[in-house]
Amino acid sequence: MKKHQAYSLHIDSPCHEQWDAMLQVRNGKYCLHCAKTVIDCTNLSDSEIHAVIQQQRANGKSSFCGRFKNKQLNRPLVLPQQKHRSYFALPVLVAGVLTMITAENTFAQDVPANMKCEQKNVPQAQNTTNNSNTPKKQVLLPVVPDSISIVGYVKDGSWNGLQGATVNVVGTTFQTTTREDGSFVINDVPKGSYTLKITRSGYEARTVYYNTLSGGVASYVLAANRDFYDYGDDEVMGLMPAD
Repeated sequence: MKKHQAYSLHIDSPCHEQWDAMLQVRNGKYCLHCAKTVIDCTNLSDSEIHAVIQQQRANGKSSFCGRFKNKQLNRPLVLPQQKHRSYFALPVLVAGVLTMITAENTFAQDVPANMKCEQKNVPQAQNTTNNSNTPKKQVLLPVVPDSISIVGYVKDGSWNGLQGATVNVVGTTFQTTTREDGSFVINDVPKGSYTLKITRSGYEARTVYYNTLSGGVASYVLAANRDFYDYGDDEVMGLMPAD
């Protein structure tokens, strides 16, 4: 009997961030507290979860945040048996990976947690196909994301969220309106250098310049401070990192 490598996902130290409080992004949600994207894996198969881990490794990352169901944890990932050895190279490439995930407890609220990817040996049926002329490994190329999600807040001088502010990526059709707490998210923006314009009734329009060539999620807090002087209204809007 030949062996192949299987992986079990285990929870270590859960925290208490609320899934529903996070901002929706393309492949999951964005946690403003941790300033990280949380990948939603609750509807993924074991093979798809394995592919997510592999993609993180291919992108040079040793950790990521995710959301899982209890039934997806504390057991070996079940990967389909392949007919040709040349296609069965994925477990070898992700051996020893350490990640961070979010576990979905079916009896309580969703909480983030640390996860270990544990390597085990399990039996595999003998392959009777003659593969003497096939490659030993399959070359897998990294998948580089070509777009990002812009996430942030618009707040007033007292640091209260400003609802109804318009956030526009200048020169594009990407635009959104802030929510009740002042938060906003713009999905699927191509990576590059842009100008972000923020407008709201009663406030002077301001622009912010930034560069997103590094990819990922760009998170900013935009502070709008409205003061009243004898000569009229003076509005100041500044850019600050969310963390």
